[in-house]
Order: sequence, then C-alpha cells, then structure tokens
Amino acid sequence: MLLNFLQNKIGLLFLGFTMVCFSSFSQDDSSAFVEESKKEIQKENDFFYNPVYTYIGAIDLTYERLIDEKSGAGIRFTYAFIDEFIDLKSDIALFYRRYYGKKPSGGFYNEAYLTYNSVQSQQENTINGEETSLLERSNNLGIGFALGTKLISKDGILLDLGAGIAYNFYRSDYNNRIIPRLIVNFGFRF
Repeated sequence: MLLNFLQNKIGLLFLGFTMVCFSSFSQDDSSAFVEESKKEIQKENDFFYNPVYTYIGAIDLTYERLIDEKSGAGIRFTYAFIDEFIDLKSDIALFYRRYYGKKPSGGFYNEAYLTYNSVQSQQENTINGEETSLLERSNNLGIGFALGTKLISKDGILLDLGAGIAYNFYRSDYNNRIIPRLIVNFGFRF
C-alpha cells in the first residue's frame, strides 16, 4: 500500500512537472510567434504630401519604402499646374535616405537623389519689330543632396522637414543648373 501511494505521488509529481514544462514552452513559443507576427505586420511604407508646393501651384507626392531601420528608398513626383509662379513643370526623383535617429527610419537623415525634370519658360522675343511669345521647354537630368528630419507619432503620422539642392547637367538660357528643394511633408506610415 505504501508502494502504491508513492507510485501515485511520483506519477502525480511527474505529471505536474510535465504540464509545467509544456506550459512554459508553449508560452515561449507563443511569445516567439507574437514577435514573428509583429515583424510581418510591421509598417514599411511611407506616403507624403507637401502642402507648401500646393500653395505655389504644384502638387508634390512622395512614396518611401523602408529597407531596414536605418535606410529607405523611394520616388517623388512633382507637377506644376499653375505656370505663373514657377518654371518647373514636372519632376520625378528617385532617392535613398540614411537615418541616424533612435526610432526606426526616423530622426535626422541625409538623402541622395537623382532627378529628371522638365522646365517650361515663356520667352518674349522681338522679330522684325513684332513681339512674339514663345513657350520653350527643356528636359533635364540632375543629381541632388538633402538634409532633414522625420518625426513619427505613435499612430504612424509623419512630419518630414528638410531642404535640398540639385545640380542639373544641362544648362540653357531659361533653366538653372541649381534647383533648390524645400521639404515640408505630412504623411502616414502603412
């Protein structure tokens, strides 16, 4: 009888120990699974809109894909719908950003970009005493550099502030070699 009692106690003890081990392993596995699913759900895309460009008669949209916690690459599109204020008609830029902040893909950054832009200019000429107006257009390729900072809220709302400058490879009478860039972007991460 004592032997049966001890066997039952050892059996119950073994059963209890096994259940504790499996429950601790299952908790570790579930926390690993939760971390893995968080990685899969991690937001890696940023979309921006620049309202300052709208004020001067253009639309400026930016998409950035985050490569890792410290870098991202993207494309920026600018189109001027009012020709009175700016000569730039359209601009497409591919860029790479390197981040130096504490948050993933946030904080201070530097950016290198390649830009293809179209400049449109109204030229007033006098030919044989007659004034004529000629609309001239030039397409150009340039390379640029920008510095800025990206601020990120907990909800994924973004504020991107900075400035840059690009150098156009082609020069004519009605377009500039140096093109400044103002970055005042509002956006979201998805």
